Amino acid sequence: MAEEYNNPANIEHGQGYAGELDDKEGNPKLYAGRFVMFENKVLGTRALFRDVQSKVKEFDGDITKMINKFAPNVENPTNNYITYVQARVGKDKIETEEDLRFAVMGIIEFENGINSPKTTEYLEADNFETAYQLSKTSFPRNTTYDDALKTLTDPTKVAQR
Repeated sequence: MAEEYNNPANIEHGQGYAGELDDKEGNPKLYAGRFVMFENKVLGTRALFRDVQSKVKEFDGDITKMINKFAPNVENPTNNYITYVQARVGKDKIETEEDLRFAVMGIIEFENGINSPKTTEYLEADNFETAYQLSKTSFPRNTTYDDALKTLTDPTKVAQR
């Protein structure tokens, strides 16, 4: 079986998100030489939420500016990406928690394919909700999924391993 990256949007090494994996020597485990691997899909999606939240602050929610930074046109069909995320959010700016959720959904769909099995797994209700809830808390890079779950107030509504 192929190794799972659990990184729904190719988040690059260097940001230190909870759940990033290390190799046997203690170095960050990367794929394609630059993208981090996460313990599971929930922590990978949590990292995407955190990344998008930081860009919302940086660009005052402007989706065009956010996607231009997130997915530069040297690597992506950026204009299509912007159009897709704006359509998923229903406007040009992320202003609410609901907007944030739709933006993350749109990014996952654009990166992995709208109806792909990976997209289905990332957007499965418990996985997505757990990732969103965990994104509200800052954790050190070495935080495991089990340790992160302990911080939730209602652990009965979380994704299972």
